[in-house]
Amino acid sequence: MHMLTDISTPADIETLVNHFYGKVLNDSLLADIFKKQIGNNWEVHLKKMVSFWHTLLLNEQHYFGSPFMAHADLPIKEVHFKQWMSLFNTSVDALFEGPKAEEAKDRAAKMAAMFQHKLAYYASHNKKPLL
Repeated sequence: MHMLTDISTPADIETLVNHFYGKVLNDSLLADIFKKQIGNNWEVHLKKMVSFWHTLLLNEQHYFGSPFMAHADLPIKEVHFKQWMSLFNTSVDALFEGPKAEEAKDRAAKMAAMFQHKLAYYASHNKKPLL
C-alpha cells in the first residue's frame, strides 16, 4: 500500500490543483459553469489557483487578488458548492494526508461558506459587490 505524504511543496500544490480541476472539467454539474467562465484561459486560471493555494498553504505570498469577485456573477447555488467541496476533498484525500491536507480542506470549506454567505447577501439586497 502506497503511503500518502502531506502537502509541502509548490509541486504538491500544482499536483492538487491539476487533479482537482481535471475532476471539475468532467463533472456534469460544474463543468459547463467553469468552461463558460474560463473559456480558453485554463492555463492562466490554473496558474492563478496554484498561486492562491501556494499562498494559503505554504505561507509564501504568490497570490494577489480578490477570489470572491471572480465568482460574484456566476449562476452558482448551494448544490454547486457542495459538489465543488466533494471534488476538492476527494482530490486532497486521493493525493495527500497530514496537517496541511486537512488545512486545505478546512480552508476550502470556510471559503465556500463565505462565498455562499456573500452571494446570498448581495442577492437579497439587490446589490453588486465592490470588492
